[in-house]
Amino acid sequence: YASLDKAGRKTLLASSHTFAAIATLRLEADDELLNLLDQAEEDEKFWDEKGMIDPPPLITGEDLLRAGVPPGPSIGMFLDRIRKAQLNEEISDRETALELVKKLRLH
Repeated sequence: YASLDKAGRKTLLASSHTFAAIATLRLEADDELLNLLDQAEEDEKFWDEKGMIDPPPLITGEDLLRAGVPPGPSIGMFLDRIRKAQLNEEISDRETALELVKKLRLH
């Protein structure tokens, strides 16, 4: 958990199985693991209250096509990169997401 970025943590916490696993791990956890489990539960509570664990995507494949991204695998790559930036709280609105797409297309 400690090595994950915010996107990875939110993806993990969005899973319906995560908290059943945490309860099971607590039964035999050492102090280090207990600290990580506590952090996961604190993160989940904080992000859940703010609606940040699994927010709606900022853009769609249709948005990318309208922005000039050609059809094909690059659509999924852009959507994944935008989603990760959203979950890492690097971007928070559609306009910024489309700006990031423009920057990524230049590189």
